[in-house]
Amino acid sequence: MKGAHPVEGLCELLQVSRSGRCSWRRARPSRRATQDAALSEQIVRFHARSRRTYGSPRILQDLQEQKLRISRRRCARRNREHGLQGRKRHRRRPASDVLHHSDQGVQYASGEYRQALQVAGLDCSMSRRGHCYDNAMMESFWSTLKTEAGLDSVVPLNRCAAESIIFDYIECFYSRSRRHSSLSYLFPVAFEQQANIKDTSAA
Repeated sequence: MKGAHPVEGLCELLQVSRSGRCSWRRARPSRRATQDAALSEQIVRFHARSRRTYGSPRILQDLQEQKLRISRRRCARRNREHGLQGRKRHRRRPASDVLHHSDQGVQYASGEYRQALQVAGLDCSMSRRGHCYDNAMMESFWSTLKTEAGLDSVVPLNRCAAESIIFDYIECFYSRSRRHSSLSYLFPVAFEQQANIKDTSAA
């Protein structure tokens, strides 16, 4: 615009002084703004590396591992400003003839609960007595896999495609680079290596 019109005329039109314009041009970004720009670049990179599944708690661990000093609140704010969020599980309304699997807790065996299952068209299935904990852990894993591998929203074209997606998720991402809150935000391979080192030192 200034190439087509005199600077003096533009300043008069916009009601700014020439000295003010010159000061604005010479002004540099504040230290905070520079830090935020660098943090944003790292946050976007870590979010992409997590296959767009990480929210601010896991991204914060990545940043702190790189010796970057940042609070959880500031990390969450930068995530929101860039529209980044962890992949959320999606509430389901399955068709009829669906199996509802649970342990043998009294709440699942109650008449009221069984009636609710019947109204919803769900068939009741239960784990063997004394086998509730392994069932709960596996159910949690299946839920995480479906959500983060995208299998809750997209059906693979065939069995081969499904096997490829699941192998890639478990072997390449879940075990080797995904941070687990239950493992102090380590990924399973790193947790296992750390445990082996401790066992060796103790021996």
